[in-house]
Amino acid sequence: MALGHPAIGLEWVVVTFLMALIMLLKQKGYTPVSGYGMALGAIVCWLSGLVVNSTEPLKFEPEQFMYILLPPIVLYSGLKFDWSEAKGTLGTSLTLAWCGTIGTAMWISLGMYAAGVEEWIVAFWIGAILSPTDPVGTLDQMKSVGNVPIRLIIEHESLLNDAVAVMLVHTSSRAWELSITMTKSESMEIMTVAIGMAVLSFLIGLFSAWVVGSNATPTIAVVLGMFTFALCESIGASGIIALFVFGAALRIFTGVEEYERINIMAEHIAELSETYVYVSIGGVVGHVKWSFVGLGLHAVVACVVGRFINVFVWGYLTRLCGSKWTTDELLFTSSCGMRGAVSLALAVSAPVELKPMILTVTLVEVIASMVLTSITTTLFVPVLFKE
Repeated sequence: MALGHPAIGLEWVVVTFLMALIMLLKQKGYTPVSGYGMALGAIVCWLSGLVVNSTEPLKFEPEQFMYILLPPIVLYSGLKFDWSEAKGTLGTSLTLAWCGTIGTAMWISLGMYAAGVEEWIVAFWIGAILSPTDPVGTLDQMKSVGNVPIRLIIEHESLLNDAVAVMLVHTSSRAWELSITMTKSESMEIMTVAIGMAVLSFLIGLFSAWVVGSNATPTIAVVLGMFTFALCESIGASGIIALFVFGAALRIFTGVEEYERINIMAEHIAELSETYVYVSIGGVVGHVKWSFVGLGLHAVVACVVGRFINVFVWGYLTRLCGSKWTTDELLFTSSCGMRGAVSLALAVSAPVELKPMILTVTLVEVIASMVLTSITTTLFVPVLFKE
């Protein structure tokens, strides 16, 4: 199809109409936003394929998501972060984000291997892709919980676990290409490098916020934040951690009036990015290979079981260190394991030989987690967080 074909413009009319519709439904309180946003995107993608054999506007591009759509969402979350409120939760968040993510990846890979994935490294690759909870969906979901400590844990975990997951995926990819299996020393290397890169990301984000300091304007803050994100990603560090720290540190280094202006601008850009993410990931639905759906259902079970095991194991260990999490709070955290655009971005980047299987398994888990977490959140929130 030629670039100037009028059907492309028509498709974008439909896409922007869907974005406006999703924002309207969101304002009226309909949930889950990710669920009906993805469903509407999938329907439009299917119809456009029938009419003009094109899905250009709804094509989910990993680079577009990681470098354009995700940064404003992470920046807004960082701007909302209050250091004083997180004093008693950050240790638990880091434990779940790092140790919990590795444990979840291992459990899912065991389930995939038992379900028929013949190569252990491929099973681990799938586990690594499905291990991180999604920051976009989680941040939106937690808006109904209120300002309570367990909300901070779940939000911060979703923002901090992607660095570990990406490191695991890259290592799995390298091992698969070289036809080798991971040894114990390589596993320790992964953990060491992940922690080192996380520390480096923290320092870069803090330094960037200090540089902009009191001279920050909304435009400068957004542009420098995206630069910080891209810089970290280019050197193998976590852009998500750096940008989150950048946003949180602006509260300290920037004046109150400018901080409020930056916060308002970031909120509007983040909402626009979230809405387009929901619509665009619907375009991935058309890539499902039905022969792998059964394997995807096995992955759903492995993800749910692995989430519960890791949250309770690490949750009780942090309780031994002084954290006062109740069993109900840990149960709620276990039910908030939504996967989404980050996992899809990692799956779309898989090699051609493995892409149909990995993408289908990931998509099945993403859809299932959206439904399950929405149901459990609806059930638990009125009981655990009533006024």
